[in-house]
Amino acid sequence: MSARKNRKRTDHSGSTFDSFLEEEGIREQAEAVAIKRVLAWQLERAMQEQQKTKQAMARQIHKSDK
Repeated sequence: MSARKNRKRTDHSGSTFDSFLEEEGIREQAEAVAIKRVLAWQLERAMQEQQKTKQAMARQIHKSDK
């Protein structure tokens, strides 16, 4: 019999992570930090793909604002 069939199912009942953050009063802060990290990661990947430095990317972003 495979190990997969022998495993017990984990009970995932209870509060969600979102409700935990809400109870602690830190949900909005946690979401803001998560969004910032994702944006920074996406920007870093774009810079690597385009082989650009931080300064070059900043100039490109500034030019697109005009």
